[in-house]
Amino acid sequence: MKRLIWLAVSVSLAFNAVLLLASTANAHWVLSHVSGGQYKSLPFGIRFSNFVVGLFSLYLIYFAHLLVERNGAWSRKVLLLSRSVTILFILSTIVNAMSKSSNESWNAIPALVIALGIYRLSGKDIPLH
Repeated sequence: MKRLIWLAVSVSLAFNAVLLLASTANAHWVLSHVSGGQYKSLPFGIRFSNFVVGLFSLYLIYFAHLLVERNGAWSRKVLLLSRSVTILFILSTIVNAMSKSSNESWNAIPALVIALGIYRLSGKDIPLH
């Protein structure tokens, strides 16, 4: 079951990374899917932040793989990172769902898959003492 969750999370993160990294190059086909679909050409600051978040999305594929291999979070710091990523993608789900761009609204689905998948893969809470 964890491998299936990892696959769903990985596909969602890869989709996310493709959108973000393509927006870095200002690809015309992606503009309606990012930043509310409001730009004909993305400003440098948004392109740079999308590049950083796109790379982070690729790292999260590896991180999710480690969660599967190690049977969940292996330390309090890793658990904190897992929970932080979960919260980040829950917020991303909400923001994407509220977007004025109907194309960007669809990004809420992979964001929710990522949030729930990372939460599930992180395993049980680690005692704080």
